[in-house]
Amino acid sequence: MTGGPERAPVRTGPVSAQILGMALCRYVLAFPPLAALTSEEVVEAIGPAVHRHLCLGA
Repeated sequence: MTGGPERAPVRTGPVSAQILGMALCRYVLAFPPLAALTSEEVVEAIGPAVHRHLCLGA
């Protein structure tokens, strides 16, 4: 499956799930290992997955 523009609406689901999951665990549940990460560490941790979703499609 490719990441063409026609697939953009489909790719938003996995990207949203990745970001919202991290936000839930960091800020709502305050899961200690995730809450302690710096912003740079969060980007390093979930950036590759978000990039894959955006570039390769869902």
